[in-house]
Amino acid sequence: MTPSEAMGEIKRELENVFGKGLTGIIMISARKIANPSPIMKKEHYLEMVQQICVDKRVVEMLGAAGAKQKSNNWKKLLD
Repeated sequence: MTPSEAMGEIKRELENVFGKGLTGIIMISARKIANPSPIMKKEHYLEMVQQICVDKRVVEMLGAAGAKQKSNNWKKLLD
């Protein structure tokens, strides 16, 4: 799976929990910090995953352990 395809999977999972609006806000916040190039590379993807999983809304909804588990699962999407 490419980083872009994996990011689409993450977006779908987040939309199931947060809805489209809040997911968009979470993704934009993570993107601002990760600052990926137009063609997402693995290192940008991993930084985006990290930023999504430390977002306070994600941690509040999933718990610290749940956010860490999602991070691990999402990182494996590129394997």
